[in-house]
Amino acid sequence: MNYFGKTKILVVMIFALILLNLSTLTFMWINRPQRGPGPGGEGPGRYLMEEVGFTTDQREAYHKLMEEHRSITDSTNDSIRVYKKQLFSYLPSGNLSGAELTASSIARLQKKLELNTFNHFVKVRALCTTAEQTRKFDNTIEDVLKMMAPAGPRGKR
Repeated sequence: MNYFGKTKILVVMIFALILLNLSTLTFMWINRPQRGPGPGGEGPGRYLMEEVGFTTDQREAYHKLMEEHRSITDSTNDSIRVYKKQLFSYLPSGNLSGAELTASSIARLQKKLELNTFNHFVKVRALCTTAEQTRKFDNTIEDVLKMMAPAGPRGKR
């Protein structure tokens, strides 16, 4: 086979690979999974409201509770990030006492987060006006908490 024949085959192969890559990317872009809400997003809240059967007024009150909860959670998470940065700043010096003090601050803030979430759901449960809604809430809350949990190893919750 001569030089021009080899070149022609290489050009055709490169062109075919480019077309294959473009078609694969197009297929992946068109068929990409829709991104749902992340942890703590609207998905678990919507699910809870539908499962419990909240009225319009209860939904409005729930949204106010969600905003309050999210505000406290966001500011607490911001503080945790600052303390974690500080914690690892002790690494070069090996300052164990400073690290332990900072870790205690992180633990205190983590406790605040957990109690904030618990108190949020106490308030949400209080929105239930009938025994049926309360029963549905109690039966649904575990699923909601699983939906809110961050994905673990290999996407498990």
